Amino acid sequence: MPVLSTAAVRTTVTNVNLLVDMVLAKRFVSSLREDFLLADLGMPEQLGLRNGLNIRWQFFDNPAFATTALTEGVDPANSRALSTTKVEVDIKQYGDYFELTDFLEDAAISGTVEGFVDAASYQARGTIDTLIHTELATSTNTLEAGTAVTADDLKTAALTLSAADAKFHRGTPGGQFFCAVLASEGNYDLAGEGTPAFHQIKTQVHEENLRTPMRGTPSNSAIYNTIVKMSNNVAVNTATSPDDHINFVIADDSYGITGFSNEAMNPQVLRVPAAPSLASPLGLRGTIGWKVSFATRLFDSNRVVKMTSDVTGVDV
Repeated sequence: MPVLSTAAVRTTVTNVNLLVDMVLAKRFVSSLREDFLLADLGMPEQLGLRNGLNIRWQFFDNPAFATTALTEGVDPANSRALSTTKVEVDIKQYGDYFELTDFLEDAAISGTVEGFVDAASYQARGTIDTLIHTELATSTNTLEAGTAVTADDLKTAALTLSAADAKFHRGTPGGQFFCAVLASEGNYDLAGEGTPAFHQIKTQVHEENLRTPMRGTPSNSAIYNTIVKMSNNVAVNTATSPDDHINFVIADDSYGITGFSNEAMNPQVLRVPAAPSLASPLGLRGTIGWKVSFATRLFDSNRVVKMTSDVTGVDV
């Protein structure tokens, strides 16, 4: 699983009346980590520095079953040569920054600068999650849930993955389940609609587990071999009528995430204190920004079910 740390965070000297940048950097990483969901489900890889932009994942394809009996003293036909599939992607940089003036820094009350950092981390995690959503949406393995996601839809998705020999995701409790990432509307529909309804299969505790981090989710909250998680960062297909949420049910080794070795899945927070410049000595504008080198790629459509469900305007 990708692990965020502050090791690659760049720091600068800042005004003594404000939090030091390393504290801000730790706050940034901590806030970023809270809502990561899809990034934790991707197969992590990293490219070494000064080794170009392209990274490759390589997989052995499943061999055919050996159903022909061996003949004593005769070598079998060579069916042991394994074929491979490679998946490649180029790493790109993403980021943004926000300006703050010297007057704001001098007048800032407790929490103002931390608020800038929280906004930057919100934008960073949303950017990474959106990039992964966009890539997973290229999957051709589609299930139309219609007006509401039901327990039966999860059963169908789990069956589809199992029939394709997809493995349970190692990031789920005990590595024994698939993982469904649904829009908040789909989750609440699941909790009260359908035959059977979600609440007819599980107790209220199961609904509460929708909001727990993956690492803290108890295994007995799964239904149809699937752990269900709620995300408010879900793509919407506006080309349909009504609009569709694009949800996912994910198996192991379904997609990869990557960056450079010193910052893979570890966005940097960069702080430039307000200071005069030759162009505008009275401007005194500083910045707080973030930057990440990142890429994601779908490995196999048979390992992801793209589940669409109607947007009814209940959520935003």
